[in-house]
Amino acid sequence: MTSKILEINSSTNELGKVSLFLEEFLHNNRLNINDFNRIYLCLSEAVINAIIHGNKGKEKKIISIELSYYKPFLNVKVVDEGCGFNFTDIPDPTKADNLLKENGRGLFIIKCYSENLSVLDCGNSIVFKMLLNEQS
Repeated sequence: MTSKILEINSSTNELGKVSLFLEEFLHNNRLNINDFNRIYLCLSEAVINAIIHGNKGKEKKIISIELSYYKPFLNVKVVDEGCGFNFTDIPDPTKADNLLKENGRGLFIIKCYSENLSVLDCGNSIVFKMLLNEQS
């Protein structure tokens, strides 16, 4: 098992650090770089949710990102300092009333691309795992 943690401030300006963190993790663990876009899509959705909804855009609050590799899965954990949320209260973005909304798809995207999505603690922590392709 290989694990690494990155802490960032609650700002979308920090997304470059998240991208670099993921790229370095894949490279250092000799994982398939072709998985990068799929993983980064989910990871960035989780981080943006943590910034906007969890920490309410308060830049002094911290977001912790943990990547762990257990062959063949990459486990991702994103924790914010917010009050959390109730996962069952999130509207289904595929329902007719929500189709034209510009937001509300982050968790849906993560659920579609990951093997498992869990909301932990009081809802200020999400964990998902992604099946990685074999290195070519």
